[in-house]
Amino acid sequence: MPYLADPSEPTAAAALEAVAAGVHPRRRHLLSTELRRRAGLAWHALAGLCFVPDDGAPDTRFVRAAVCDTFMRQRRIAFRALELLESQRVVRRVERALRFGGARARGDALEVLSNLGDRLAARMLVLMHEPGTLEERLATLGGAAALPASRDAFLADARRSTDRWLQMALAAGTPRVGETANPESAVMERLLALKRIPLFENLNLDQLEAVLRLARDAAYLSGEVIVREGDPGGELYLVLEGSAEAWLDYGGPDARQLSTMAAGSYFGEMAILDDAPRSATVVACEAARLLALDGESLKSLLREMPEIAFELIRVMTARVRAAERRLRDPR
Repeated sequence: MPYLADPSEPTAAAALEAVAAGVHPRRRHLLSTELRRRAGLAWHALAGLCFVPDDGAPDTRFVRAAVCDTFMRQRRIAFRALELLESQRVVRRVERALRFGGARARGDALEVLSNLGDRLAARMLVLMHEPGTLEERLATLGGAAALPASRDAFLADARRSTDRWLQMALAAGTPRVGETANPESAVMERLLALKRIPLFENLNLDQLEAVLRLARDAAYLSGEVIVREGDPGGELYLVLEGSAEAWLDYGGPDARQLSTMAAGSYFGEMAILDDAPRSATVVACEAARLLALDGESLKSLLREMPEIAFELIRVMTARVRAAERRLRDPR
């Protein structure tokens, strides 16, 4: 099936499920082959990180982000193929343990994983999660996957790739004659700014792009009110640059500062989720650049990307506890 090799995760996953549900006599072979191929592509991306230094330069930041996204996407597709070959319940339990478990739970999960699928694919998946430096694990991998031998080889593979994010990242780092602003660079900067916000840090680049399409830019000067206590709460605000302060009774006789929110923070989610008025006034304490996401868009994202909900719950719980501490000790 040609769609098995599609770079799009939804298309590839749908193709895998179609093969698993069909009656093709070689369906297990097709699934096993794709499992090995996707695990190999994940390792190719991991190896590529060795040739893209984490030096903070914009072009390398873009490429590293795209390569990490490629690795995670290929890994997810590989695990989806494994679920269709084995017990979905067992594979998902292994994934949860690898992501959230302690040392013992992770060790047990790796032991189970080593016996799932075929031997070669299992070895590649286990090595992705074992301790040790990336260089040590690459040496252990040996010839199990086709890996780039040099930076030039890796970049040549990337340029031939049909992965749109790799192509955009490479274009973002290449100046264009006669252009004062590179459009790919602007998109990648906004995506990486979103990625630094804890609410969205676990989203892939496709999902972050969906968030950007729903959000609008908002800029404020120092001292400007962003939202006012008591007003209807219609938008979630994401602080991309600058900082802001939250106040009770702002400008009144009993004004009290609640918190300072630096770049990477967000506010306004409670007023959206419970349809209540704003509980505080937020003021820019320096020039600030924000993204605003309206309430219906946020609720739509929560339905489509439930992983966002876990971060929202964590932050809301922390804010409730902070409010309780202020009530106990109002000084």
